[in-house]
Amino acid sequence: MIRIKWSIVIIMMLFSVTASAEFYKYRDQNGNIVFTDDITRVPRDQQSAIQKYQEYQSGSGDTRQEAQKEEVQQSLAEASQGETPATESPETKIAEGELEKEKLVLDKRKQELDAEYHSLLKDKEELNRNKVFRNKQAAAIYNSNVADLNQRIADYEKKKETFNADIGEYNKRVKKELEELIEKK
Repeated sequence: MIRIKWSIVIIMMLFSVTASAEFYKYRDQNGNIVFTDDITRVPRDQQSAIQKYQEYQSGSGDTRQEAQKEEVQQSLAEASQGETPATESPETKIAEGELEKEKLVLDKRKQELDAEYHSLLKDKEELNRNKVFRNKQAAAIYNSNVADLNQRIADYEKKKETFNADIGEYNKRVKKELEELIEKK
């Protein structure tokens, strides 16, 4: 019996593999930045100059999000390099300022929604741990707590839907601003 257990452990250790993913960044014919995980999709003339990225797993989600934001900002800077107009109109500056303020508000709302989501998960786990009832009163209290949690989840879902609609509107305004900028060039 002990040999079987050790054999299973050894087999599992032999077949465990670390998962990683590589993806590549290049520019297409229209000058757009393209990310792909298939190197064969990169044009041959650009394969020597492509940027290679390695996806990694980190202990902290915040570090990964910061790295992703940094990469996106770097990509946007590269994309707009040499393409910015020499003088921007006051309307453009005002619109960019308003969009930046709105982005900050949306980021804060997302953080609040994430915190609420994690709180709901924690409360749900706590309810699942306390499913043993000694009497009808304990069962009634549990049912009341479940109903309360379900109501909070429904409220969270409504907030999330509103947030997603606001994100959609924000994205439309950003797209419109970018199109107007391109038209001015």
